[in-house]
Amino acid sequence: MSKDRGFRRWNLVKKIVKVGYMCATDYNCELNPDVIDGIPVFSTIKALKKKRKCVEECGIVKVKIVLDSVVQEPNFPKVGKCEAKEWEPED
Repeated sequence: MSKDRGFRRWNLVKKIVKVGYMCATDYNCELNPDVIDGIPVFSTIKALKKKRKCVEECGIVKVKIVLDSVVQEPNFPKVGKCEAKEWEPED
C-alpha cells in the first residue's frame, strides 16, 4: 500500500495488545455469535461509565484485544484518512 493513502500497513498487522473496558453483563451474556450489532469496548473506565449507566449494577470487566489477522484490507480513499495511534488506557 502506498504511503499517500494515509495508512501504514504495520500499524494494522503488528500484534499489539490493547486494553479496554466493558460492561460485565455484555461480556458474560452478549459476547456471542448471535449478537449482530456488536458490543462496545471503551478505552477508559470514565468513558464506559459516561456511556453505560448500567455498570453500577452490572459491573465492569477489563479486556485485552489482540489483532489476529486482517480479514479485509482497508480502502481509505473510500472512507477517509485514518490516523492510527497507539494509546494507553486511563484507569
